[in-house]
Amino acid sequence: MSENKLHLTQATLITADQVIPDSSLLIEQDQIVAINPTHVPSNCQEVKLQGAYLMPGLIDLHGDGIEKMLEPRPGVLFPTEFALRAMDSQLLASGITTVYHAFSFAENELGVRNAAFAAEIVREIHALKSVLKLDTRAHCRYEITCASSLPHLQDLMDAQQVDLLSVMDHTPGQGQFKSDHSYAEFLIKSYQHTHASAMALIEEKKTVRDQVHSDLAQLVDQAKAAGVVVASHDDDSPQKVEYVQSLGVQISEFPLNISAAESAYQAGIATLFGAPNIVRGRSQSSGMRAMDAIRGGHATCLCSDYMHTALLMAVFKIFKESILSLPAAVRLVTLNAANAVNDATIGEIAVGKKANLIAVRWDGQHPIVESTWLDGHCLHRL
Repeated sequence: MSENKLHLTQATLITADQVIPDSSLLIEQDQIVAINPTHVPSNCQEVKLQGAYLMPGLIDLHGDGIEKMLEPRPGVLFPTEFALRAMDSQLLASGITTVYHAFSFAENELGVRNAAFAAEIVREIHALKSVLKLDTRAHCRYEITCASSLPHLQDLMDAQQVDLLSVMDHTPGQGQFKSDHSYAEFLIKSYQHTHASAMALIEEKKTVRDQVHSDLAQLVDQAKAAGVVVASHDDDSPQKVEYVQSLGVQISEFPLNISAAESAYQAGIATLFGAPNIVRGRSQSSGMRAMDAIRGGHATCLCSDYMHTALLMAVFKIFKESILSLPAAVRLVTLNAANAVNDATIGEIAVGKKANLIAVRWDGQHPIVESTWLDGHCLHRL
C-alpha cells in the first residue's frame, strides 16, 4: 500500500454525538489517527473543506437499486461487472461507502429475482471485489416459500460469500400483502405477470408455506454459525417479532406498524426503515410512515431500499424538521448500521476507525456530496 497521509481542515465534524465547527482530521493510510491534531507531519497533504460537514461514509444495509442497473427494462440484462462499476460511481456521489447489494432468492418470481441468478451475481461480486471501488457486500434475501433457494444459499454460506441474510415471506394474508388481490396486482404491475401466473404463484406459496419452518431454522442456524447477521422482513405484529427473535434475528427490516416496530426495538432487535419512505412521507405499499417510527424512538437505521439518493436526503430532512439532532440523524445511516451488522471498524469519526468519509454541503434544502473518501483515498470529488 502506498503511503497516504491526509489532513482535512476547515471542517464541521459530525461525530457520534457532537457537531464540532472549524475542526480537522488527520488520516494515515486507511485510518483516522487524530481529531484536531496538535502535530501534523510535514509530508501530509492538506485538503481545506471550507466549512463543509465532514461525516462518516454512509452504510446502506439494503439496496435494491442494483436490480435496475442489471435489468433496467424487463428482459434487458447488462453484464454484471458493467452494472456494478456503474453503480459504484452513483453510490460514491451519493455518499455511500459501504453497500449491501440486496438480491432476492425467489425462483422466477420477480424479474431478476430468482435463486440461480442471485447466486451467480453474489459469486461475481466476491470475484470482483478487487476492482470495485466501494466496500461492496452481499445481502441475500431468502423467500422462505422458495425451497429451491436453500441449496444455493447453503453453498454461498459455505463459501463465506453471504454478508447479510434476510428471511422474507410474501405469502398474501400477512406481512406486506394483506390479500391475494393486492399481491397479484403488485406482480402484474411491477413484474409483468399475467393474472393467471400471479394467481398460480400465490397458490403455490400458500401450499408450501406451512412446510418451510425446518428449512428456515436450518439456514438461520448455519448463518449464525458462520457469524452472518440475520434479518427478518415486513414484521407485522408483536407475535411475529417474538417468533423471529426466537430464531435469532438481529435486524427487523421494514416493520409494518408501530406495534411491531416498538416490539422489535424493545427486544433489542435493530429496526431498519427505508429512506424513500422518509423523503416521500409515506410507504410505497401498505407499511407505516417511517417518520412515525423516528418520532416514537423506535427506529435504529435507515437504508436506501430502492433509491440510493434518498439516504442522505432523509438524514437532513429528519434534522431539518427538528425530529433528531444532526449527529443522531447521521447515526441512523452510519454508526447504528455498523453496530447492527457487528462491524466495529466503520461508521464513526473516531481514532482507529477506517477513513471512510464524506464532505457534504447543505443549503437548507438539498445536501450535496462534495467529496467521498474510502480507506483514506478520495474516490469522488465535485
